[in-house]
Amino acid sequence: MTRRTLLKTPLAAAAPLPPTAPTPYGAVPSARQLRWHPWELSAFLHFTVNTFTDREWGLGDEDPAIFNPTAFDADAIIAGLRAGGFQAVILTCKHHDGFCLWPTRTTEHSIRNSPWRGGKGDVVREISEAAGRQGVQFGIYVSPWDRNNPHYGRPEYVGIYREQVRELLTGYGSIFEVWHDGANGGDGYYGGAREKRIIDKQTYYQWPATWDLIRRLQPDAVIFSDAGPDVRWVGNEKGIAGDPCWATFDPAGTHGGAGVPGDTKTDEATTGHRHGSRWMPAECDVSIRPGWFWHERENALVKSPDELLDLYFKSVGRGGHLLLNVPPDRRGLLHENDLASLRAFGQRLQGMFRENVAASNTATTLEFKQPTPIQLIRLREDISQGQRVDSFALEHWKDNAWQTFFEGSSIGPCRLVPLAASLVTDKIRLRITAASAPAVIEEFSAFAGVVRENTEWLDVWLPDTNRHNLPRVLLIGDSITRAYTKQVEANLKGKAYVARLATSKSLGDPALLDQVALILKEQSFDVIHFNNGMHGDGYTEEQYGAALPGLLDVLRRLAPRAKLMWASTTDVRVKNNIAQIDPKTDRIIQRNQIAAGIMTRRNIPIDDLFSAVKEHSDYHAGDGVHFNPRGVDALAAQVSRELERLLPDKTEPRP
Repeated sequence: MTRRTLLKTPLAAAAPLPPTAPTPYGAVPSARQLRWHPWELSAFLHFTVNTFTDREWGLGDEDPAIFNPTAFDADAIIAGLRAGGFQAVILTCKHHDGFCLWPTRTTEHSIRNSPWRGGKGDVVREISEAAGRQGVQFGIYVSPWDRNNPHYGRPEYVGIYREQVRELLTGYGSIFEVWHDGANGGDGYYGGAREKRIIDKQTYYQWPATWDLIRRLQPDAVIFSDAGPDVRWVGNEKGIAGDPCWATFDPAGTHGGAGVPGDTKTDEATTGHRHGSRWMPAECDVSIRPGWFWHERENALVKSPDELLDLYFKSVGRGGHLLLNVPPDRRGLLHENDLASLRAFGQRLQGMFRENVAASNTATTLEFKQPTPIQLIRLREDISQGQRVDSFALEHWKDNAWQTFFEGSSIGPCRLVPLAASLVTDKIRLRITAASAPAVIEEFSAFAGVVRENTEWLDVWLPDTNRHNLPRVLLIGDSITRAYTKQVEANLKGKAYVARLATSKSLGDPALLDQVALILKEQSFDVIHFNNGMHGDGYTEEQYGAALPGLLDVLRRLAPRAKLMWASTTDVRVKNNIAQIDPKTDRIIQRNQIAAGIMTRRNIPIDDLFSAVKEHSDYHAGDGVHFNPRGVDALAAQVSRELERLLPDKTEPRP
């Protein structure tokens, strides 16, 4: 089997290619854009005085002395991003507060006047050099709005801003991307004036001259903004591209005329323009936390690996790039919860793309030697020839006929088609249903997409609000708990607020107790439904029994008024032969018996999930461990029924 199936051959009769090289269609990417396109995963580092003031937008009146990370380690930061699969990093060298993370000559509001590194520190240098050592591309964000500078809003500030850009582009090696956002003017310190300054977004910054400067100093760098000129903002900070998401776009101002940063019809940027005159692909920015800068109160609100994977499919999988913000904390490190989620996300990506099961590189059809489970399809056009495909269908061979299992429109740089359940087939076909020019497909691949079970991950779900002051339920468990949480939430809608802590940590790992403590310090709960004991086989049943009281002690100490319920662990079936019970189930039964004895002695009720599903091999997924949709629904129904018995009466005092 090949690692990758590359196709640059004519497609079937629906859209045949000529025998000679095709003529490029429409707008095509420049050399710098072609160089940028493969770096589909970039990380954002929001780090400045805001990290220490607990703000999102600084006013510009901060004392530089407040910036003093206690354990800054650029190599550790970059290594954490690489573990998540990230190929590039963009640093907020200057945010709207005007504080510069390099020893600039343009302002006193900079790291030169910080006690960090004795006033000799340079965050930009340390991050850029760490990125270079680890093979990660480095880019810069430098805010045009400066709430500290007394000259902001006057002509002389534009020269100061360009000098800051020049310093960054000439002193820190190769820059792959220069990032401009659209926040322009408003309230600020402005050297002590403390007033509101409004600028003309269309004319004040004279953007063409700034972009010419960037082209001269870093000709390979792409320039990002609402209006490009190389890469466009996707139009939201949710990390989600439209479907379709065309790589061509003509930015227009909100009141007519050409678009500029801060004044572009961004609602059109989500999908782009099918026949736009400029190649301007979308970049999809989002933060791993609710905020862009680190806040201690958000440590338990880090996006889970599942959520990151969903964003990946809705950005990279639709032809855009994902720019995920991971903010360093006051130590100058990525927080442990962020790192855990990144690692698990990276491992899941590796697992998805590890096994390319394509057995044929014919023009439109991939054939397998035997019926094969497919979980993911990846398509790419040869974008050097433009974006040519308008719509397509994916089909599989079943009952002696082709049957459509997916229909889409844009392909472009990348189209990922994840399947909710494995498609078992011996043949799949790509059919181009409409094209503006004969299609030139660069890749048509199929992947088995199985994620290894020994990955580390942490998945926290804390809904933003509890508007109706409903009883609060916390589910603690593993990947099975993660699977049924949403259905339990739906079952208890209007009756309870449901949160979740799902983790790969085993019962004997102190990190599990730390994770539970972190959640219980964030919120109080009326009912806690828990089970986490089967991860890792490196300890005996006796060790399991000795470790379980430690978890109970943490729950009782931090949630003294919560009602507890323990859930038994479900059985395991033989992989790809789910009718047969796996011998591991014997150990599960022993551990369940040990735990049941402890719970009985402590008067903690038991939710017997083991018995609820043990007679239903048809509930299991093919891996024998997890459950198919029927099994998930059955587990959710069982958990919901048991929880309802423990929910406090409306008149009962709440913790």
